[in-house]
Amino acid sequence: MNFAKLFVIIIALLTLATPLHAGQTTPDSPQNLYLQAGKEERSGSVAKAREIYENIIDRFPESEFAVKANDRLLALPPAKQKSESAPASSILSIFTPKPSKPLPAEPLLRRGVETARMKTEAEVLRREELARERERYAVTEGHRINRSVLSEKESQWQKAADQKVLDKFGMTLDEMGAKLQQICTEAKVTGECGEEAFYLLSATP
Repeated sequence: MNFAKLFVIIIALLTLATPLHAGQTTPDSPQNLYLQAGKEERSGSVAKAREIYENIIDRFPESEFAVKANDRLLALPPAKQKSESAPASSILSIFTPKPSKPLPAEPLLRRGVETARMKTEAEVLRREELARERERYAVTEGHRINRSVLSEKESQWQKAADQKVLDKFGMTLDEMGAKLQQICTEAKVTGECGEEAFYLLSATP
């Protein structure tokens, strides 16, 4: 009789314990999601693993697995750019850049073309530098990007990009623009002040 009672008590305890245990190991728990992400990562499905890690952080921010998921996100290779941008870059790479026109013979017009080209090159350098810094920050910070901090970073990146232009060309973009405008005034350019305007003047009889 005592044995039968003991058996019933054990069965009751196991029955009560089962829901608690099941709740902790549900497939949707942060632990199981983290393990699932690890499997995806090891199998080479980095994009899927990244998605699961981000899901853990969003849904269970107070969990220890959110910290672990964040560490794994930082260790993963950078996410690829959206596929929509790939065709455009692929198409652009097919075409070789057009060769530059010979510089005008007249010294003033020649200086105008050279200054316009330098300004264009400097603008490209500045844009690329800013894009590089933004991408690096996005990869490093990931989901933790703070908008107010980002605004401050943007200001720092712009200053750094401007300094890079100054180091390479010996003048800022504003100084290039002022110099170009001065040449356009001397050459009596009536339309847009740019490289093409000087070629039009050089072709004028």
